[in-house]
Amino acid sequence: MRRTTWLLSVVTMWATLIPSLVVAQDAVGVVTTLDGRANVARPTQTTPLALKFKDDVFGRDRISTQENSLVRVLLGGKAILTVRELSEVTITEDAGRAVVTLPDGKVVLAVAKQRMRPGESIEIRTPNAVAAVRGTIVAVTYDAPNQLTSVVCHTGECGYQFQNQAPVVLQPGMGAQNGTTGPVSPTERAAAVNVAANAPHSEPGAETVALIIENGQRTAATLAGLVTGTPPNFALGTSTANPAGVVQPAPNDALTNVPTSFLVPEAQGTPQPQPPTPPTNNNPPPTTNNPPPGPGAFPAGWTLTGVGSVIANLGSIAAPPPPAVSTKAGAVEKIQNGNFGTGMALIFTGTGSVGETTSTLSQTFSVDAGTALVLRLKYNFLSNEFPTQSAAFNDTFQIRLLDPGSGTPIQVAQETHNTSFTPNSVSPETATAGGFTIDTGSGVTGFKDVSFSFTPTGSGSAQLVFDIFDVGDTGVDSAALIDSVSILTDPPLFFVKKGETLTRTQTEPLLRLTSTPSTFDSAMVVCCGGRVTLAGPLLAALDSDLTVPFSLLSVYQSGSLSTSTSEPLVRLDNGRHTIGSVGLPIFDIWGVSSATDAQTGLTLGTDRPLQHAGPLLETSNATVSAHQAVRIDTALLEATAPLLNLRNGSKLSTAADAVQLSYQARVASLGSLVKLDRSAMVVASGAALNVGGGSVLRVTGDVFSLANGSTLSVMRGPLVSLSGGSILSVNGALIGFGGVGGNTVSVANSLCPCTSIGGLPVSLTGGAVAANVSITGAIKNGNLGALNLTPNAAVIRVDGAATKVTINGM
Repeated sequence: MRRTTWLLSVVTMWATLIPSLVVAQDAVGVVTTLDGRANVARPTQTTPLALKFKDDVFGRDRISTQENSLVRVLLGGKAILTVRELSEVTITEDAGRAVVTLPDGKVVLAVAKQRMRPGESIEIRTPNAVAAVRGTIVAVTYDAPNQLTSVVCHTGECGYQFQNQAPVVLQPGMGAQNGTTGPVSPTERAAAVNVAANAPHSEPGAETVALIIENGQRTAATLAGLVTGTPPNFALGTSTANPAGVVQPAPNDALTNVPTSFLVPEAQGTPQPQPPTPPTNNNPPPTTNNPPPGPGAFPAGWTLTGVGSVIANLGSIAAPPPPAVSTKAGAVEKIQNGNFGTGMALIFTGTGSVGETTSTLSQTFSVDAGTALVLRLKYNFLSNEFPTQSAAFNDTFQIRLLDPGSGTPIQVAQETHNTSFTPNSVSPETATAGGFTIDTGSGVTGFKDVSFSFTPTGSGSAQLVFDIFDVGDTGVDSAALIDSVSILTDPPLFFVKKGETLTRTQTEPLLRLTSTPSTFDSAMVVCCGGRVTLAGPLLAALDSDLTVPFSLLSVYQSGSLSTSTSEPLVRLDNGRHTIGSVGLPIFDIWGVSSATDAQTGLTLGTDRPLQHAGPLLETSNATVSAHQAVRIDTALLEATAPLLNLRNGSKLSTAADAVQLSYQARVASLGSLVKLDRSAMVVASGAALNVGGGSVLRVTGDVFSLANGSTLSVMRGPLVSLSGGSILSVNGALIGFGGVGGNTVSVANSLCPCTSIGGLPVSLTGGAVAANVSITGAIKNGNLGALNLTPNAAVIRVDGAATKVTINGM
């Protein structure tokens, strides 16, 4: 990570963070980055010790770095000192000043001026000169053999004095060598502090210093062994890089093996281009068959194999509007021309496709290993096979990511003739564009949004691949429309990845906010074999509005998070919160491994990314606007409390399915899945519960519990949707009413004609049969609530011949 550090006296600086430790330890800082090897010599030790990440730094400690090594030390939340290779420094305090003594080597110091108090300064002393700064980035080098001090003032003003000469003020862009001062060229100025994007151990530019100090401060508060039990008040609201508010991690006393990547990386620049190399996978590399330049040609970056073009519309189907999303840290776009101009991409299986059966659209892009990324796009799957063709003719559209590290394709989404359409998802017209024709009444899913989190396991060239192919025949065409494709970086507050562990034994929330409106991209990402163990919750926010464009928690690619608390993993008391505006759920959980389940015969996820005994989300008098609440993919989750527990006048609204088991998920819930007490939940589009992709959900208790005048409204979808051979088994009611009554469940859609089963209208599509649906006692305590349906509305949608529902009403 790139960090910079500010030094202050222990009394004025460190006391603001942990006053109870000042007298006892005299710690002046904490190591936030250690790259390579470094030693620390202490007056109380007879021999030097190996310096380690998150070690405390004490007054008069002498730090020495070895070749190709670097150390960064945060002191007081006001600056970061970078000690570069083959350097030696000693840090002390002197009459209210922090002093860095540099007998040999090079240091870079960045200071957040707005965090300095009147009269505070820091000095860097060499054997023949002193540089004093208050708010700047400065590089100081001392060449011991030649007794030469060199100073470059990168930003802000720097005081400088050589031996007995009169002090001078160096303006930004000025430098000094011993007693000579003058301007420094832009190249020399950048090289002095290594701000070039491709420089080894590069330092940040001035515009990101405040954010870096904030991040380093989080490192100190989270990792430095603060044992006072009181979260420090960092007062970061004045940071120009974080105008929206403050993030206050709780103190920790037992974090182990914690890497610097746990904290938010600084704003990232555009990655350096790399020569594209085809990723390793089981499929042969596609051959390029781009259309000639002109109308319909794919823009730069895209490679087409087979048939397709860029079209403005397909009859009444027009390109969807591009999404507008603002992220706090400034995400880096990695896909070229993802909006296809004013049109949209079309690929199909007709004449001209490979073997007249397959077409592929792909783009190669550069990635860095261990970076949290989010793929976003919109697609519309169309097939003339629906509804007339049998299940044997199962044309398929799939989206894959090819990881340069593992070479293994990651499936992002899949649509098929057999699973994707309903009687209402059909084309109202015959339309032709780009060589493809959709017939009236044929299958059209409509545009679907995809937001998919992933982390490359290796650096190099990754690939995004869209495939459309025939299954069972070559005579009936299917197609895909694709638009609004982007890949964004997600800088989380805590990022735990391959080979990293975070263990916390305190029962306080890892992140606690009180009366502190805050904006951050995501709270925690755990991926790629990373391990997090918490004794308490992840997040508790009181009277603190949150704006979080990505997820609060993402656990994927064999990452895991486990807790030993039954408290809510995330608790929001009061406030208005916006989460997942890029299209991600509040909790995004997906695994990798799967196996055949002996009981059902389905292939189900075996990874346990999340193990938690309490609710995932509990709110009290809070208003939460989210894209989605929970998404689980190819994973095993055992819930002993409601996933969502809304209390005391709370309101949760989701733009898509509230709870989604998207693919090969296996979830067991002891008790209600969703519990509302004097609260409301609104699902704008989709289902309140969607079980798809051959997933299994078993609920012991009522699926939805409403008490004391609660309301659950599903505006454009069923209450429950099942597809793809999925199974729902409930030992309880579908809806349980309680409290003083006045509860309401409202469902609006046009999925009927339906079959009445157990008193509920059930939509049976895609070969689903009534024999696979058994419903008894669907509603508990019907006198305490009402189920309101619009005309032709289905409460449950069952799609697919192997999809099953059992509600026992016990």
